[in-house]
Amino acid sequence: MASLFSAAAALTLFLGMNFMSDPQTGAVHGFFAAMAVAFASYVLLLFLSAGPRLDTAYVTLHSVRNELNGTHRSRR
Repeated sequence: MASLFSAAAALTLFLGMNFMSDPQTGAVHGFFAAMAVAFASYVLLLFLSAGPRLDTAYVTLHSVRNELNGTHRSRR
């Protein structure tokens, strides 16, 4: 999902730079800028929410000792 939204953000920026950018400054504005920010924000939220899940999956899959996995109660 994140890869699709990353591609959509890149495509939106590409289209915005070619069709809606200010010729003097090169800044993207309007609809394309808003959509690029929305896609990029959603991708950032996806990565932030996936991080702890990926860490837990790694710890579970590789049987990391409780003292080293970072989620053991004695470390809090």
